Amino acid sequence: MALNPHLCSVVFFGEPFDQPWALSLIHSPCDTRQKEEFWDEVGSTGALFGGPWIILGDFNALSGPHEKWGGRVSHPQSNLGRLN
Repeated sequence: MALNPHLCSVVFFGEPFDQPWALSLIHSPCDTRQKEEFWDEVGSTGALFGGPWIILGDFNALSGPHEKWGGRVSHPQSNLGRLN
């Protein structure tokens, strides 16, 4: 299990799969600099495990400008692409 203020990850063994699987619960920071560090840590978590992985939570990210309602899009790029 890994734990920090924005990411909690747990590996489960047994059912419902025949192999271990991981679950990460996240709440991404809003600050751009903190967000970069956060996504690096999320990527490292996935690389360490290497098996089936479920990520749930508040990503504080847009998949594109079409998701923004009101105001301007200050950072049109998304970190969600890092998950693929």
